[in-house]
Amino acid sequence: SETFPFRAEKDGYAIFLGRFHPEKAPHLAIDAARAAGLPIVLAGKCSEPVERAYFSREIEPRIGSDVTIYGVADAAATVLASLPTPELPLHYRDLGVRPVTGVVKKEMHIGMEPRSRVLLVFTGNANWSHEKNLRFQLLMDTMNIRIMDTLREKLSLIYSGGMQGALARVPYGNYRINIVLPCAPENVDKVIAAMLTEIRKMQQDGPTAQELEKVKQGWLEDYNIAMRTNGAWLADLKDAALHGTDPAAMLNDATIVNALTPADIKAAANRYLNTGNYLQAVLYPAKDGGAPQK
Repeated sequence: SETFPFRAEKDGYAIFLGRFHPEKAPHLAIDAARAAGLPIVLAGKCSEPVERAYFSREIEPRIGSDVTIYGVADAAATVLASLPTPELPLHYRDLGVRPVTGVVKKEMHIGMEPRSRVLLVFTGNANWSHEKNLRFQLLMDTMNIRIMDTLREKLSLIYSGGMQGALARVPYGNYRINIVLPCAPENVDKVIAAMLTEIRKMQQDGPTAQELEKVKQGWLEDYNIAMRTNGAWLADLKDAALHGTDPAAMLNDATIVNALTPADIKAAANRYLNTGNYLQAVLYPAKDGGAPQK
């Protein structure tokens, strides 16, 4: 075709396209290319923990002058950078939309499967900084240990679930935390009570030293892998350019995390998990066999 014309001569390299995952085994592609005396280009997804761990274990030690690696972000950037565009002004407009306040509880009855889903959403105003963002993220990780150890393993109340959240700077400084807890319909009240109990325990006592150390180690492992990937650097540079912050601040994140104490996580729990201000939404099976009911 005109887009990809036939060419008898070809560039002398091998190529791998796919996930950086043990099932795809791109490390074997590198070994095969070297055995054939060819340089190799690898491009693919490397965002999941198992993919990053595999990359660090198998790919990184094999990287040399004959190995070129592109990630998803690199490929997208290459394409986008080739497109002609005028200079566009970047700005945000605050439309004044805000989450509800107080304790708001809603129920939805829909579907036939005998399962329920509990959603707790905590929101509020917040100022962003690297230090606050890291404390916020470690609070999420610590609470997820409690959710798994207590609600799932000890009490057997949930199938899975967890807590996720983010500090945002636009269109105004705010935070949002979502807690999703799939469970049996008859356990909904127990699940909500147990979750609020774990939140209050974190607010009163903070995490144990062992819990915080486990969270730190997991975070630092992910951080060390991210520091060796183009995607993490690209995201940090884009963020710094967009918000006018110091791109080198990322280099201090490990020092900040190592210095965090149980008291810091306790303070974050009291700051962001306000049990007087959250949305509680529960999905139940329909009472009449499938028709939605509010």
